[in-house]
Amino acid sequence: MVQRRVRSGRGRRGVVFILCLLLIVVIAPFAIVAFASVERNVSMSGNFRDIVCARHAAESGMGFLLRVLDDVRMRPETDAGTLTANLGAQVHEILEGTGNLGGGAVTWDAAAVRVPAVRLDDGEFTATLVPVVEADGTLRCRLVVVGTHAAARCQTSIVLNLVKKQSRVFDYGVASRGAIHVTGSALIEGKNFPQAASVLSASDEPVAVEVGGSATISGDIYVTGDSDTVVLKGNSLSVGGESNLLKIMENHVHGATDDPQFPPLDLTPFPPLVKRIVDSTTSVSGGQTWNNIRIKAGTNPNFGSQATFNGIVYVESPNSISFEGGCTLNCIIVTDGGGGGDTSTNRLNFRGSVNAPGISALPNTAEFAAVKALGGTLILAPGYNVTFRGSSNNVSGILAADQLSFAGNSSITTELKGTVLGLRDLPMSLSGNATIRINHGDWDGLAAGFRHPWGLTEDPGSYVESPLP
Repeated sequence: MVQRRVRSGRGRRGVVFILCLLLIVVIAPFAIVAFASVERNVSMSGNFRDIVCARHAAESGMGFLLRVLDDVRMRPETDAGTLTANLGAQVHEILEGTGNLGGGAVTWDAAAVRVPAVRLDDGEFTATLVPVVEADGTLRCRLVVVGTHAAARCQTSIVLNLVKKQSRVFDYGVASRGAIHVTGSALIEGKNFPQAASVLSASDEPVAVEVGGSATISGDIYVTGDSDTVVLKGNSLSVGGESNLLKIMENHVHGATDDPQFPPLDLTPFPPLVKRIVDSTTSVSGGQTWNNIRIKAGTNPNFGSQATFNGIVYVESPNSISFEGGCTLNCIIVTDGGGGGDTSTNRLNFRGSVNAPGISALPNTAEFAAVKALGGTLILAPGYNVTFRGSSNNVSGILAADQLSFAGNSSITTELKGTVLGLRDLPMSLSGNATIRINHGDWDGLAAGFRHPWGLTEDPGSYVESPLP
């Protein structure tokens, strides 16, 4: 009998088991370390995302608020004591109009203006505007924006300079506190772009803007009251490039427009610059040249054709003055305020052709040096009715008066480098073939004769960004 010995595998299985245990003992620490590393990396990734989102929120808030602050126009008398109140009220109004306050409110006290949290897709930002008075007395403002996401926070800040800026009223081609009537074949158009010829009326009369006949306005119509105060008469008119009356009312008439703040006047720079008196004893005839003159009250001169006016023409009230055809205006015509503002007796009448390049045409001589420092304005006539009946060329500057009218075949045959501005709640009219071409592209300074509002501009070199604990 053959016997076979069967070897038991029990010993080998024990060895394998021991080896597996040893392998687990060796690998387990690495697995634990790896798991911890993954968990740490996930946490780091999440923290990094929070930091990036917080930074993005801060930077987005900074960019957004700089655009908002570019629209700020604070009263000319704003100083260190009133800065936060004037600035806070405007920032609140602008942000409320954008719908980004979410029911919150901009608050302010003497120390700062505070913008509540504005929500973004990832995170949110808050902002503070703090007045800064430099050692030399210069008033500035620091904008601080803090972005947050989860527990991460990032802060950005920039210094803003207070500078004088043009009132928004000068963004329009024609603007008036009174009603505006554009009838007949009158034309208001923008030279560089149609919207430069937009018109604004701040009148509360039942008819704030009337457009009739075959009149054309290449821009849009804005009224501070209800859009129902805009009246369109006839089927031949055009507004904003549109002739359909329903489409004009729907797309090119804007009611409840914010009042763009007609700036107060500052007439003080002009009287010291006059050198010659014109009164009832002065011989006035055609073809004469007049440099830096003061026209005394009650003179009522009729300047003959081909007269030339250089520098300042300062008018005392009352006066009714006629400028006949062919006159040249290398000047600023400014009145003393009207002495009661009776526009039936206080009048400036321009008849025939007028060449009006303004003070830019003056020679660079000592006689006109101080005048040439003033710019942007051609006529500033508070208390007066200014009438144009004839063609005008190269009108370089703002035309501002209590009341203005362009009648008959009056036209600005080249362009008006400025705005037609009605200073008082009196009707302004453009009728007949009156034509005004608006050019806002050649003037970026501050118009003389106005107290301009304060605005804010950033100092790019002051920008600072840092994470917060």
